[in-house]
Amino acid sequence: MPSLDTAYIPAFSINTLITDKDTGLPLSGGIVTFYEDNNPTALKDVWQITGDDPTYTFTRLPNPMILSSIGSFVDGSGNPTVPYFLPYDDDGADQLYYITVYSSGAVFQFAREAVPHVDNTGDIIPAVEATSANQITNPQFVDVAFGSATDVAHTYTVTGSPETTSLAPGWDLITTGAGTFTATWVKTTTGANESSPSYALTLNTLGLGASATLQQRFVDTTNIFYGKLTYASFVAAAGSTSVSLTLNYVTSSGTTQELGVWTVPASGSLATYATVGRPEITAFNTDTQSNNAYINFNLVIPAGKTITLSSFQFLSVADATADVAFQQQTTAQQENNLFYYYNPLLQYKPIPSYLVGWDFALNPCQILGTAPGAQAAGANGAYYVADQTILFQTVNNGLSMTNTGGLFTITAAQTTSFAMIQYLGLPQARELLRGAMAVQVVCSKTGAALAARVDLMWTANTTPVVPVLPASLVTSITAGAPTFLAGWTAVTRKQETASFTPTTAATPFSFSGWDSSATDTSTATLFAIVVTFDTMTSTESVAFQYVSLVQGNIPTRPAPQTPDEVLRECQYYYETNYPLGATIGSANTVGAISVNQGINNKTATEIRLITSSFTTPYTLKRAIPSMAYYSTVGTVNAVSGKVIGDGAVTAYSDLDATGPSSGFWQYSPNTKYNSMTITGTTKLSNAIVATGSNYGTAYITYNFVADARLGVVV
Repeated sequence: MPSLDTAYIPAFSINTLITDKDTGLPLSGGIVTFYEDNNPTALKDVWQITGDDPTYTFTRLPNPMILSSIGSFVDGSGNPTVPYFLPYDDDGADQLYYITVYSSGAVFQFAREAVPHVDNTGDIIPAVEATSANQITNPQFVDVAFGSATDVAHTYTVTGSPETTSLAPGWDLITTGAGTFTATWVKTTTGANESSPSYALTLNTLGLGASATLQQRFVDTTNIFYGKLTYASFVAAAGSTSVSLTLNYVTSSGTTQELGVWTVPASGSLATYATVGRPEITAFNTDTQSNNAYINFNLVIPAGKTITLSSFQFLSVADATADVAFQQQTTAQQENNLFYYYNPLLQYKPIPSYLVGWDFALNPCQILGTAPGAQAAGANGAYYVADQTILFQTVNNGLSMTNTGGLFTITAAQTTSFAMIQYLGLPQARELLRGAMAVQVVCSKTGAALAARVDLMWTANTTPVVPVLPASLVTSITAGAPTFLAGWTAVTRKQETASFTPTTAATPFSFSGWDSSATDTSTATLFAIVVTFDTMTSTESVAFQYVSLVQGNIPTRPAPQTPDEVLRECQYYYETNYPLGATIGSANTVGAISVNQGINNKTATEIRLITSSFTTPYTLKRAIPSMAYYSTVGTVNAVSGKVIGDGAVTAYSDLDATGPSSGFWQYSPNTKYNSMTITGTTKLSNAIVATGSNYGTAYITYNFVADARLGVVV
């Protein structure tokens, strides 16, 4: 139902016909004139409804009005209309109409006085004069950025030209050159000041060498005020000297329109300063919203002054005589209007992410190192490129990766689409699926525009719970849309697909609305996040800073962690003693594990050991891992060693260890989630034995991998 101001009163019925007093025929071309009742020579405006539901408004009609050929009311274009009275003056006091009617030949017909009848026990200020709400947020500085203590001056030192200092949500001070200024949050005496603000802001620019600008920016705004009458006001009080203030309307394309200039007298109390007249905005913003257009509301304050300010308002009005009183709101309501300010801050505020290693600057890249080339996982195949990071490629050898300088960069080796996947196990899956979830992606893109999307998936499958690589839950990608393996279910999201288009600048893309709490997910065994990208051509790339997954509906960046914290989280799935960056399986002596095996006998062809076992401890894994051993010369499932005796040293390798099912060293059946024991016979045959006697010690050295990754170890 449209809302119309009740101060406007219809003058006549829906189709009033006026007749000639002598003939009774329609008063064709009759002249109807509207005056102030107490001043019958002063014309008084009448109005008609214009616009569409629900944005009706009132516009002036011609005065006098010329009747149609049948004696009915028509507007200036000859269209039928119903005149409306506005029986009040500019101050809202009653002001009725005096109306005269003449024929087209100027023959008097009749007059009417004191119309319409108004039952008004007090003054009314017609609210219709304002056609928009106050566009200034935090107009009375109920919140500031420099602390909670009131009446304490905070000193700022500035050096830039220009330099922007955030003083309060929605408010910045723009200064030029070096100097200082102070800002004080003032709690006023309730009810004792103009417009009764609870708070005000005092600025002291004595330490500045040039004027400063108190600015509020209307972001993503082009020309909502262009061509409209506007009204601006604020309350102010100067310090010991008077202050000249200038208010400007500035577009992002660089056009400035002055709205008003005032002089605030010295040492006075808060008083209202408003634009003289209702300036029409003629400054046209040539920027578009896609170019991040904005409008600046700028109050210029001279250097060397003290000024207290509050109760700002800026709005459009329909009437050039409109005088809009400041509409006081509670402190709570003013804070409610600051969501636009706090929302990006809340999204930036880090909280722990459920994803492991996807704050990519900290990903240890244990598996392939920080710069692996393209991988032969096959077309529509997947592989682990980094810890907890699976890449699905639609073309074999389609992608390469680097993880340097805080950026995880995926580059197309040839034309391909791809998806980045992380699996999470049963405990995390069931916890996440209990409620709402949100995702934030920060990435950039080189080359042509690239469509991307985020999907959250879960499954109750148990045989197996996850496809074994190179298979994956993504089976193909068509026009940027992934097809998923049967048995996987998308997490419910009421909104459309979580789509985004990376740009050349690192941009946060935030999504919320996933919520499967209304679905029975108690049997979930696995959860997956899938970030899919449409076709990239050779050398094009996407560079990620992070991807976070949190509970709730506010996407945020991941909480800060140390590198060793992230490494330990990754070792729950995959662990090696190889140094970070070293190639798994290479000949490595840095950090290799050395185990003492005492000797009790030797011959020319064999050595017998006192002990013949060793245990490899590792951090707790999500499942019993698959183990691989490497000698220090790079042989898989082998160890290296040497014998130290009475001055003679003989090095040898592989100690008859040819694999887990044959040879000297055998995998023990007591493999656990946090250790594995290797045993052997007590005789090391085929050893090269140096001359001499009394060989005291044999050492074995090795490297290992304990692999419990999802998709590798089911």
